[in-house]
Amino acid sequence: MLLVAGVHESTSELEYEIRLRYGVPMRPVLATPRAISQATARYYVPGMRDESVAATPTKTSTSSPKAKKTKSVTLGLSQMSSEERQERKQHGWLFICWGIIVPVLVDEFFMKPHVLPDALNIVNIPSVTTVIVAPAVIWRVLTVYWKK
Repeated sequence: MLLVAGVHESTSELEYEIRLRYGVPMRPVLATPRAISQATARYYVPGMRDESVAATPTKTSTSSPKAKKTKSVTLGLSQMSSEERQERKQHGWLFICWGIIVPVLVDEFFMKPHVLPDALNIVNIPSVTTVIVAPAVIWRVLTVYWKK
């Protein structure tokens, strides 16, 4: 008998298909997505067994019925391969370029014609959007995105 875990109840067509393909009857069971992911990592994905065992909760908390949120783990630049580091650098340059282009376009096509008074439209002074957003994006990429 083949044990098949799923998030939803299996259909009779699926049971029939499995019986035809493998020549054994199927026993469907319901499972949570997390349990299925952990079992897949433990038994079918090489190199992921330790991670799935570590992710298994040792204690069950009855005080809080809400599920705890898990943090996504991001690798630091020193732990990435050279291709991943290069890709991260390229993404950073794209963020910097668009962090400059978008505020300038907002200033030119929205702020000056619609928000600023006519007296300031004559002088080519960057408005608050360009002065604040562009340096903030550059600072974020340099100090956070490229330093992780």
